[in-house]
Formats: sequence, C-alpha cells, structure tokens
Amino acid sequence: EDVHDGWDVARGGGRIDWQVSNRDELTVQGDYYDGDVGNEGTTFSLSPPYIFPVTDATKVSGGNLLGRWQRHRSSSSDLILQAYVDRTVRELYLLDETRDTIDLDFQHRFGLGKRQEILWGLGYRWTHGDLNSSEAVRFDDDDRRDQLFSLFIQDDISLMPERLSLMIGSKFEHNDYTGFEIQPNIRLLWRADDRNTFWSAVSRAVRTPGEAEHGTRLIQRVIPGTPLTEVVFQGDDDFRSETLVAYELGYRLRAHQRFSADLALFYNEYDHLRTIEPGTPYFGGTPPHLVVPYVVCNLMEGYTYGMELAIDYFPLDGWRLQGAYTYLMMHLENKEGSLDSTSALAEGDVPLHQVSLRSTLDLSKGFELDLWLRYVDELPAQSLSDYWTMDARIGWRPSPSWEFSLVGQNLFDSSRKEYDPEIIDLSTSEIERGFYFKADWHF
Repeated sequence: EDVHDGWDVARGGGRIDWQVSNRDELTVQGDYYDGDVGNEGTTFSLSPPYIFPVTDATKVSGGNLLGRWQRHRSSSSDLILQAYVDRTVRELYLLDETRDTIDLDFQHRFGLGKRQEILWGLGYRWTHGDLNSSEAVRFDDDDRRDQLFSLFIQDDISLMPERLSLMIGSKFEHNDYTGFEIQPNIRLLWRADDRNTFWSAVSRAVRTPGEAEHGTRLIQRVIPGTPLTEVVFQGDDDFRSETLVAYELGYRLRAHQRFSADLALFYNEYDHLRTIEPGTPYFGGTPPHLVVPYVVCNLMEGYTYGMELAIDYFPLDGWRLQGAYTYLMMHLENKEGSLDSTSALAEGDVPLHQVSLRSTLDLSKGFELDLWLRYVDELPAQSLSDYWTMDARIGWRPSPSWEFSLVGQNLFDSSRKEYDPEIIDLSTSEIERGFYFKADWHF
C-alpha cells in the first residue's frame, strides 16, 4: 500500500571562486533549502488508546555558508583556512530540533628535505541543539552545546624514490562525550614496476557516541493491562566510543592503458560495540505503571574480514566497463554479562556478496548510453531475499551548452524492500521503479 513518504524541497545557492593573486585563491559558497518530508509511523502514550498511528509532514529548512582561503607558497607547500556555518531545522512528530554548527579548519602542507612531505592541521567544531521533546522521546538536556577539538599530522616519506613510500600519522580529538581519542594509521606503498603496485595499512578508528546514546529516553512500547507497562530505551552517560583496528593488504595491476585491476583484503577488529541491555523494572510515573528499561552499553565485540575487487576496462574507444565485487563476513559476540540478543541479528544485517557492473558508451551524434547492473545478497536478520537490479541512462548532447538525459532506476522490480527501521517505529518504505528526465544548460 502507499506510504506517507512523499517530499518536496526547494533549494538555491551559489559559489564564487576568486583568484586574488598569483598565490591566493578565495572561495565563498552557500545555499538555502525549505520543504516538507512525509513520515509514517507509530507513537506511544500512557493514555488510551496507548498506540497512535501518525502521518506527518516534517518541516525541513536550513542554510549554510562556507568560506575557504588557499595560499600556494611553492610546489610543495600550501596553506588552507576554511570556515563553515550551518543551521538545520526539523519539525518531526517525535521531536523538534534546531541545530546550529560552526566549523573551523586549518591545514598546512610542506616539504621536509627531499624525501618527506608533512601535512598537519587543526579543527574546531561547535554545535548547539535546541530540542523540543514530546511524551514519546525526551532528552536530558534540551539546550545542549558541544565542542570538538581536533589535531592531525601525517608524514609521507619516500624511502626509495618512485618505488617505496611510507605514510604515518594520527588524528587526535577531544569531544564532550568520551574525552580524548587517538586514531593513528600507518601505510606502506611499494611500486614494483610500472604495472604492479602493492600496499598495506594498519589503522585505528573510533565512533564516538551522540546525544541520543548519552541522554535520551524513548518509549519503545506501551502494553495495556494490569499493570500498565512501558518499555523504554535509555541512554547512559557511561557509554564509551566503539573502536576499530583495521588491517589491509592491496594490489593494483595496470596491465596496459585499457585495463587495470585493484584487489583489497581486509580484517577488522571491533570492540566496545553497542548493545541494548535490559535494566531493572520499577514502578513510577503518572499514571502509576511498570517501567521496563533497556539501556545502551558497550558489551559486544567481533571481527569482519573480506575482500574488494575492482576492474576498469576500455574495450573500445568511447566504451568503458567497470566491475566490482565485495565479500564481507561478520562475526560478533556478546561479552560476559551481556543479555542482549541482537549480536546474531547484526551479523545478518549486512550482505555477504555484492556485485556491480557499469557500462558507459559514447554513441554517434552526441548520444550516450549508460547501464548499471547490481546484485545484493540476502539479509537474513531482516528476512530480505537477494536481488538484482539495473539503472539505465540515455543522454544526448546536441551542443556544448545543452545536455538532456532520460534515466530509469530499479528497472527489474516494481518495488523492493531493502531495510527495516531501527529504534524508532517508522513504517518501512519499499524502493520503487522510477524514471526522471533532466536538462542541463551551461553558459
């Protein structure tokens, strides 16, 4: 059946690039948007009838402005300073939010001797969220301000000119949720000859929590009866960052001008992954009822491994084929003390195999034909079967100033389910077959 998920948004913006001098460049760009996005779902209340279906037109609006200055000091040295401001407004049936963001970024690249290139930078982000909670969802702080400080440094070392290079660096961050975080990486690249290149890398990354995981209370279900029961999702200030250590090996073959292939093997170790643990039920509230809390914790770990293969081939002048294959195996397990039952489900939330094949063909008289064939494996945790789909585009360039395109998307099925919402009870929208026409005018 039809889902209330239609949307319409108007957007406008502009960009100016200015060559201030032979060394200085200045860019200013920004845009503004306004519109409505449909949502359909279910919300809960402690008052009869307890469960309320909702169809809502979420008001979305916002704007941003970016300024960037770049100075070229030499072929091996430049400076970049960037400032960015953004405002987003969302008026959702569960939560109204107005968020302001200020972001500052500085980068400096310079050579150190004949075999080293240093890249370092500083960053600062300030964000302010003004939240208007509802009965279904509440935040501990409806008027929160957060700061993120960052520093990174990277050293690209030529151990053997044109043959062997080493890249080593790290990012250092301080956020208001988990404090100080370090994300180092090291990468080695060996060009055996003009056709064969090998590389390896080890890196560490984190996913820092957000406000929802530290200070929110979301009603997941209300069960009428004696006693009246409320099931809630709760954040926890002790929730820490999820961590990843990634190991990678890669090989690139450039057989000739018309053919190249890239193979990457990876093994990823995860720790402190999010679980949703049952808390101790208690009586309280108005009207008096039983509260069954589920609290976020870091009691899951695991690993993934797999490979990615990409091929780029030009059979003829004006015809390009790009193929890709991904294999991903995931294994997750709960730590001692965890009562969460979602680790096995999470393993089935990602496809084991994915395939992509793209063809771009230049025809005569300014016509173009593009085809994109894709395969995605099943998602057992969501009872979703595997599928093939294709997009197609016919383009025509009657002159350098004009381009017309007719595009068909998801051509093999009239509609297809690809995912189920998490946490918030929204109706699932299927992906439908679609067509659009596009005209570009350059002047």
